[in-house]
This record gives sequence, structure tokens and C-alpha cells, in this order.
Amino acid sequence: MDVNKVYLSGIVDRLLSGANQTNDRVLTGFYLKTTRNDTVLSPVYDYHQIFLNRENNVEQSLLTRLTVGQKVNVKGSIKNFIYMDPLGHRVTTSKVVASHISIFDENKEEDLCFR
Repeated sequence: MDVNKVYLSGIVDRLLSGANQTNDRVLTGFYLKTTRNDTVLSPVYDYHQIFLNRENNVEQSLLTRLTVGQKVNVKGSIKNFIYMDPLGHRVTTSKVVASHISIFDENKEEDLCFR
């Protein structure tokens, strides 16, 4: 068993974009917001920075289906951890390189494979 493998489920919070060789804007990753109920009164949110593996030449048209607020499942491997404190709160953030993403739609579940 590989200890770096993770399986995450959550909601897309922010999209990350960059430029390719032809200066076109492309999706490079996104932030995934997951919840866990540690207390009775309020849920705890964890943010995970998800990056897409560019070595696999994923078709960019598939990635345009990702939108903020969508529920997704991510399978990937952890590269390192970051501790962010944007609003004065300590939030654990992990960088994950995705190998498989499942997008949930009301009608069907759609898979984006990055192998």
C-alpha cells in the first residue's frame, strides 16, 4: 500500500489557471473544500490544493466541465502539506496531484481519468 495515496470527496472552491506554451489560459488545478463534523455546532472545513498531472496530456475540453460549487471525488497522491492562515484561522492544506477525478452531476456521475 502506498502511504501517499489519498481519496478525497468535497466541493470545488476555487479554480487555478495558468498559461501554456501558446499563452492560452488553461486549468492547472483547483481547491477542494471538504467537511468533517468535529463539533456539534459547526463543521470544520479542510482545504486541499489539487493539481492536475500534465504528463498525461489530458484533453482540455474535459477539464472545462469543472466549475466552482461542483461536488467531486479525487484520487491522487500527496506531494506536501501547507498551513494557510488567510483569515486568522489555522487551516491544514495539502497539495495533491490528481490521477482520477469523478464529477457528480444530478443526472449521472462523470469520470475524468489522468492516467
